[in-house]
Amino acid sequence: ELHAEGRRRLAELSAIIDVARVVSSSLDLDRVLELGAEHLKGTVGSDGCTVLLADHRAGVLRRAAVRGEPLGREGVPLDAPSLARDALATRAPATGRVEGPGGRPQAVLAVPLLVRDQPLGVALVAAPGPGHRFSQAELARAVAIASQLGVAVDNARLYSETRRRAEELSLLQDVGRTLVETLELGQVLTAGVRNLARMVDASEAYLTLLDEDAGELVVQAVSGPNQPLLGLRVPYDPAHGATALCMERREPVLLDDASGDARTNQSLRALSGMRSGLMLPLLVRDKAIGAAVIVESRRTRRFTAAEVQRATAVSNQLAVAVDNARAHARALAALADLQQAQEKLLRQERVAHLVGHHRGELAEGRQPLLAQQLL
Repeated sequence: ELHAEGRRRLAELSAIIDVARVVSSSLDLDRVLELGAEHLKGTVGSDGCTVLLADHRAGVLRRAAVRGEPLGREGVPLDAPSLARDALATRAPATGRVEGPGGRPQAVLAVPLLVRDQPLGVALVAAPGPGHRFSQAELARAVAIASQLGVAVDNARLYSETRRRAEELSLLQDVGRTLVETLELGQVLTAGVRNLARMVDASEAYLTLLDEDAGELVVQAVSGPNQPLLGLRVPYDPAHGATALCMERREPVLLDDASGDARTNQSLRALSGMRSGLMLPLLVRDKAIGAAVIVESRRTRRFTAAEVQRATAVSNQLAVAVDNARAHARALAALADLQQAQEKLLRQERVAHLVGHHRGELAEGRQPLLAQQLL
């Protein structure tokens, strides 16, 4: 019996080590979750396992991986009673019933995924059969595998976050390089609006500049299908428009649901098809010269803090580029005026010289062809 028990424990340890090796072999979060769910399902002979990951910002556990039939709901609120919440609260396995295939109650084992005693999510493992009672050995194996899976999930998230930040920095460098490649205002605006939409994966983006004399915002560049809106003028009215409001406040304005937000200009919303929006002021020396409008027309969405930060970084670069392009245009105009003035002065000096020469010839009694000399 001792020999058999030793062999059983050795097999369990070997299985756990194998799980650790497998789930740690990848830094792709989806792949890690699929492998972990498969091993949790197999450790108790179950035919289904569902992994839920915690989204603390939204206050919900979201379904992240499924092996076999899905267990429980797509999203489980963290503030409502549930088997998954019990497992997270106690940091220990819990047994109970959840909604299974066809809406039928299904007996499951809920195992928390923990990293440094912090909950990342919950794995729901279906009972192998009706009336099955999970043994202490099964619980121990499930907890050990869930522990390894939690570490692998944390590593995959850290890797994903590091890669995302590296991609963001690379994209910001690319945006900055694009904006300084030219001092022609139209090209700066076109490149800027395209990069803004790309930075936050939005369907459309617009750049508006303030016409102070007319008291209007003018759409100067468009990224997306609504090119006819180019040149559109709207009143600069912070009380009835989120775009002017972001300039007035000198800070981003978010519209999670544009259709029900009183700050939305509903006529513009209808023209652009906006369902959610992000407005960013273009600031130069703390003065708002215009605004960037990022539009999501495919669905309603909540722009994250990271997305707002990235878009703000691009809009700040864009504002400087626009100011530089305007200064360059003013310098070119001043240079052209100076060249015209110089040419005019040279013509006047030439005429004065010819007239003086003509008077000298008249004094000598000669009759030159002044007109030909002037020509």
